[in-house]
Amino acid sequence: EVLKELVKTRYDVFIDFGPCEIIYLESIKEPVIGRGHYEPLKHYAEVHLRLEPAPRGAGITFASQMHVDQLAESYQNLIRSHVLERCHKGILTGSPLSDVHITLVAGAAHELHTSGGDFLEATCRAIRQGLEKADNVLLEPYYEFEIEVCLNLLGRVLHDVQLAHGQFLPPKTTDCKAVIKGMVPVVNFMNYGVELMSFTKGEGRLTLQVKGYDVCHNPTEVIKKYNYDKFADRLNPSASIFCAKGSGFVVPWDEADAFMHC
Repeated sequence: EVLKELVKTRYDVFIDFGPCEIIYLESIKEPVIGRGHYEPLKHYAEVHLRLEPAPRGAGITFASQMHVDQLAESYQNLIRSHVLERCHKGILTGSPLSDVHITLVAGAAHELHTSGGDFLEATCRAIRQGLEKADNVLLEPYYEFEIEVCLNLLGRVLHDVQLAHGQFLPPKTTDCKAVIKGMVPVVNFMNYGVELMSFTKGEGRLTLQVKGYDVCHNPTEVIKKYNYDKFADRLNPSASIFCAKGSGFVVPWDEADAFMHC
């Protein structure tokens, strides 16, 4: 209410706040090779990328194992910028891709027909094809928590944490107090402070700190809720485009490897 009134007073703008929404991420479980080719008439670029799972919190990282004699440094830098600066969508919910290390393993350009935008198309298609091949995983944010309650309420708190799909270390107890530490999905613990204050009559203590992202505890439910149609997402295609007899044609991701030039 204070923020709403402040914005209204300063800027004469009315704002409102809705329920909190969880921001999910997507990643992969094992290394794959993704290939993308973009060759409509008078355009040309081909990119082969190795996608590997990275440590949690690493985001998207990039490396190239190609020599400048194989592909010009300027083109390699274009691929690097397209990998790192673009928000790549996953194929489960359309959430941002994260915690993936991407390595340029092969690529090709044409002396006359290649422009910078061609490598954007080929790079994005290579990443998308790699995701189609991969075993994808949905990630959600987790809290690191510490709860202090009276000893007689220890069982209630442990039960609540288990219901919230959390994990906890062995509790530390004294004559009258218990301290529980662990991690729990943010989505299940956003309002737990109010509940804790209620059943402890204001004597309980809850400390929350964002730990980062880890594997989602209910991916099937979340995927169903988002209802993301990867085939209808025309801004993130997985198919490649090749050229024959003066015209381009589309090859689906699961057939494209046989058409690649590198």
